[in-house]
Amino acid sequence: MHFHFTSFTQDFDKDDKIRIGLVLDGKHQSFMEIADEIQLECDALLGTKYKELVFPENKKIVSDFTVANIEQAITKSLQDPEVDILIGIGTVTAIALADWGELPKPTIVIGIIHPQFQEIPLTEKQTSGVFNFTYITLPFSPRRDLELFQSILPFKNLGILFSENILRSIPKDKSARHYFDNTIENMDFDYRIIPVSMDSLSFENLIPDDLDAIYTGLFFDFSRDRIKNIYQIANKKGIPSFALGGVDYVEMGAMASVSAENVQQRVSRRTALNMEKILKFRYL
Repeated sequence: MHFHFTSFTQDFDKDDKIRIGLVLDGKHQSFMEIADEIQLECDALLGTKYKELVFPENKKIVSDFTVANIEQAITKSLQDPEVDILIGIGTVTAIALADWGELPKPTIVIGIIHPQFQEIPLTEKQTSGVFNFTYITLPFSPRRDLELFQSILPFKNLGILFSENILRSIPKDKSARHYFDNTIENMDFDYRIIPVSMDSLSFENLIPDDLDAIYTGLFFDFSRDRIKNIYQIANKKGIPSFALGGVDYVEMGAMASVSAENVQQRVSRRTALNMEKILKFRYL
């Protein structure tokens, strides 16, 4: 897990009421737990220093995983005079805020899988280079995953399944294919990206029979039963699978994955530490 800072606009006094706004991709257990854990970590770290640090429930927007509504939620929070600091949770929210440009208030983003995926700049001082923008990268590595997967099972024809909502959130001047072309450089296999929609009636035809293997991204916008169905179809066709999302996806039917430990706790604690730096108004 990595974190990158920049400089911020506001100076906060310890007696000020500091209101934290939240935008979540959607209603998913992990997002809701991270939001709760961030509040607990902030209370533990900052509660005695900033007695009026609050997370108003009416400033938490849980969206529906669609790009348009997430962008609308971000705009509302950034324009809300009763939100002093914004925290964005989720890959679609992270992609949107990373491409937002200069932000009017301090913003912390959780959900960057790989900075190159969103083409987020990193300066020599290890800052994001974007005013008011701090991001935390999640401990996922598609390159590492694919190298390990191929060492277990050499394949020549790979299907990469990603949530259609995540693919739609990538700005038009960037692309998932560009990212994966760089990711698999010097690796000896062909691949195709397969968008997976919540509206798909069946995954039977989604996974072509000519694939040797599939690599699956994060499906926060899917129910567990829908995710299980993807792996059931792959297993029925005899197509091995490797999941980006860790042991939880193996429990839902993926053949293998790499799992980082205590991700939610580490992300929540890092967010609280970032919050402390923002409140001290330092150039980070």
